Amino acid sequence: MKYTYLPNCHIIDYDKQKLMFVLDANGEYETEDEKIIQWMAKNKNFIRREESAITEVKPEKPINIKRKKRGVK
Repeated sequence: MKYTYLPNCHIIDYDKQKLMFVLDANGEYETEDEKIIQWMAKNKNFIRREESAITEVKPEKPINIKRKKRGVK
């Protein structure tokens, strides 16, 4: 699920007095955690949500940089 609301907004569970998550600078938060999705549907239904497919991000291969060896010959 992808949630959108105010940028940098802190979402708090006031029953437990616990910070659940913080929306990013674009006002978006993306999760696949079922507990958070159910909690959001029950307690924070005013925050707009969108169905989204999270794709795994594959890390790029590191660039091999050849450096000249320095030191005494």
